[in-house]
Amino acid sequence: MTRRPLLRLSSRRGSSVIEFLVICLTLCVIMFGGIEADRMLMVYTNLNDAAKAGVRYAMVRGVDRSSGNVSSSNYSAVTTLVDNYAASENLSNVTVLVQYPDGNNNIGSRVRVVVQYQYDPWIGLFGSTMNVHLDAQSEGIITW
Repeated sequence: MTRRPLLRLSSRRGSSVIEFLVICLTLCVIMFGGIEADRMLMVYTNLNDAAKAGVRYAMVRGVDRSSGNVSSSNYSAVTTLVDNYAASENLSNVTVLVQYPDGNNNIGSRVRVVVQYQYDPWIGLFGSTMNVHLDAQSEGIITW
């Protein structure tokens, strides 16, 4: 009589291990997915801050006082400043565009800085199938 309950318990023990593994795997996927989503949001915020800093720089130092036009050295200074702000990211994936939507580079014209980033995940759960482009832009008026 004691053999029958032992056989019943041993068959249930295997199913509880499988259930534990399924639940543990699901929780790990949710946890690492949340970490990756938080990191993506942090990278986007960092890029947005870099675009704002670039626009602030271009608004104040964007025009040569003697000629009234934007110098080409200012374009490289803006991209260098944005790269310095985005230094925590992989700079080979960062593209900086400085645009003048009004078509002229005079005081009172708009300047726009667009920062594009090809996001690369830390966690290899998604492999190379995760193709996310993060874009941040900021716009201001040249004042000086």
